Amino acid sequence: MRLTLWYAGALLTVLGLACAFLGYRLQRHMMKQADAVLMDEAQEIQALLRDGPDLSWMERFKTELEGRTRLRIQFRLLDREGNEIASSRSKFPWSSLSPEMNMWRRANDFQGRVLHWRGLPHRELTVRLRGNDGPLFLQVEMDMKGVRNAMGNFYRNVTILVPVALFVCVAGGWLLARRSLSPIKEIAATASRVSSHNLGERLKKRGSGDELDDLVGTINQMLDRLDRSFDEIRRFSADVAHELRTPLCAMRGEAELLLSRPHTEEEYREALERFTEQFDRLNRLTSDLLLLARFEARPQLQSTERLDLGELLRGLGELFEALAEEKGISLEVAAWDSIQTSGDRALLQQAFANVIHNAIQYTPRGGQVKVTCEREGAWVRVSVQDTGVGIPEQDLPHVFKRFYRAEKSRSRETGGSGLGLSISKRILEVHGGRIDLHSVADHGTRVEMWLPPTPVEVPS
Repeated sequence: MRLTLWYAGALLTVLGLACAFLGYRLQRHMMKQADAVLMDEAQEIQALLRDGPDLSWMERFKTELEGRTRLRIQFRLLDREGNEIASSRSKFPWSSLSPEMNMWRRANDFQGRVLHWRGLPHRELTVRLRGNDGPLFLQVEMDMKGVRNAMGNFYRNVTILVPVALFVCVAGGWLLARRSLSPIKEIAATASRVSSHNLGERLKKRGSGDELDDLVGTINQMLDRLDRSFDEIRRFSADVAHELRTPLCAMRGEAELLLSRPHTEEEYREALERFTEQFDRLNRLTSDLLLLARFEARPQLQSTERLDLGELLRGLGELFEALAEEKGISLEVAAWDSIQTSGDRALLQQAFANVIHNAIQYTPRGGQVKVTCEREGAWVRVSVQDTGVGIPEQDLPHVFKRFYRAEKSRSRETGGSGLGLSISKRILEVHGGRIDLHSVADHGTRVEMWLPPTPVEVPS
């Protein structure tokens, strides 16, 4: 309705301005025609003056004017002082000569006026003529009854045409607006039905290829993203519940066993140690979940510093050396001091530590884990190569998903939660890098982590 009212107001304004302009132009055109008729009479009198300066033709000319029925024209002839020389038999209230008319230098200079007499508009023309004894002034007039009637008919037609045209156009505009906005109502109705329980429902395109189809496509893309997000949230919630349920059930079972009968001090100590292991596992899981939630809520670094990757990786090598010796694995770190980058030290340590820990965890006794760091073009590559059990080919596309574990050795019994690679991937992404994984089952795994190098500062 508002759209129709705005359209009606704009249309009424345009029609009003158009009719006013056309009326003005019509009146000007008819006035020029009247002036042309009066100027023809003035030219005729000028010719008669040239042929008969004694005015012997005056009576005959008056009789001819009185015999006309269509155009009733009156005149009077004045000298330069404004004295009347001759005139037609009329009581018309002629206007007097103005002083500036005596300043006219050319013949046929004229001035027009509109005067009202006996309820009718009259057009009066004052023209300078050339006489034998000096300039003369001729005033001719005619009534504008025809002009008045024509303009009256014009405005009467306008007062009929404008409301009819406005009604037709507004009705058409209202129908067009309803038809144009009806797809939006359908979109709104469909969108109002969509909820978290039926995110699979999609809007239908009309096939017109217009802006509304583009809007439908955009909304469908948004629903696709929401559907994927809700699926991830549901899977994530189920995985979290499953991961938390396992240690909680283990602790409950242990507690029920301890309460079922008396135990020795050594048995109580062993039970407390098992409780401690489960608490540590829950603590690691909670920390990993909080870190992932932090990246999802604010995916950017809080602080950065200039880092020496060689020093950082050698420190991690010393940290994991005891675990490698315990498992009978050879751990080698080959990194130079000159390779630098910028980022959050704690986050990058965690990203590298997750990958190195996985390599040690899934490499059998007697195997080898090698960590290298080198420049590769404009990037820095940190590579972790192991000779472990590897990952089956069908599991490779899913290894960076949260809580995903490959079959066989990637199991809960190893103590992992399936979040390590996901966290490493997010950490590298917020640093502007990426992570690649190459693995063959029973032949080991190579994980490559790419980081942008720190720009070299050129002294001024």
